[in-house]
Amino acid sequence: MNILIYSQYLFGLGHMVRAVVLATALAEKHGVYLINAGYSTQALIPHHGYNVKDLYTGKSPSDLGNLYHENLLHTRIIQLCDITHDVAPDVILIEAYPFARRKFKSEVIPFLKFVRKKYPHCQICSSVRDVLLKYGGDEAHRNFVITELNKRFDRLFIHSDPNYIRLDQTFGSLSPIKCRVEYTGFVCRGPDADIQRKSWHDGGSIVVSYGGSIVGNEIIEATLHCHQKFFGHRELHIFTNPTHTHNHGYIKNVHFHGFDWDYINFLGSAAVSVSMGGYNSVIEAIRCKTPSVIVPYNQNNEQDIRLELLRDSGLFEVIAGDKLNPATLKIAIEKVVNKQPCQDKINLDGAGYIKREL
Repeated sequence: MNILIYSQYLFGLGHMVRAVVLATALAEKHGVYLINAGYSTQALIPHHGYNVKDLYTGKSPSDLGNLYHENLLHTRIIQLCDITHDVAPDVILIEAYPFARRKFKSEVIPFLKFVRKKYPHCQICSSVRDVLLKYGGDEAHRNFVITELNKRFDRLFIHSDPNYIRLDQTFGSLSPIKCRVEYTGFVCRGPDADIQRKSWHDGGSIVVSYGGSIVGNEIIEATLHCHQKFFGHRELHIFTNPTHTHNHGYIKNVHFHGFDWDYINFLGSAAVSVSMGGYNSVIEAIRCKTPSVIVPYNQNNEQDIRLELLRDSGLFEVIAGDKLNPATLKIAIEKVVNKQPCQDKINLDGAGYIKREL
């Protein structure tokens, strides 16, 4: 079976990381083609048995911000149709759309019309995370999503455990949706089997990351100062986003990494992590059972909602962005490393579900 996955990297790598986890699982049995509709990730993401196709993004990164530019849009639609013709897909997974990434509708709609006409038996599936952002004119946005799902999609995969987070908690009732709706469990990576954690009391390390996002530098700075003032004897691993460069020079026991797919193994072996509250950051911490201090992104409520609904599912301490400083971070770290592990049986097998059900 041939499967196309359409995803994109714009604001952060979260959507693309989730798509890569799905692609890796599906490639064990199927031909998988990952279409990257955002900025290129070829140098960032490992390819485990699947193919990656980057859509044209223009002559500069700013070009992608305006997909209504006729020449750019026309080129990308032709690319999508050519890739589809070469692959002859049995299944197409569209990441986030129509719930998010509406700026891509000008290419997604013609693309799906082409698929329906040329490959009428192809299953078209929407792939969406646990918590949705609030949009201006929410009712109009909701009506758009429902109309698109009912008109163009066969299945909706919700990457969450409904015992903890249901899509209707941020979208409203799902009953008007006519396509098949399925909760898959959370989609995430896990550390290698031989990774072992060194506990806080045994001198374990601190890992800090802002998850591939283009925001979050204040978390890095606060953790650096906290480490230098209180925890300088410990190893500190700092993972930045793909565009970040640091100029701190040499600091004892501090190790700077760019975006690194091996981050999950550092997380799995760390005594504590500090991060934002995005889907992958939170779910990977739960998967690794790593005590974590979370600083939610404060420009919308998505991360606050996720942390509230998962508050009993992981070893978390939460600090609001305006309260973050070396002293509050020290207190949160020392509190979370002394918490007892939770016993919740949260479903983290979203990739396995997709592999079985498709």
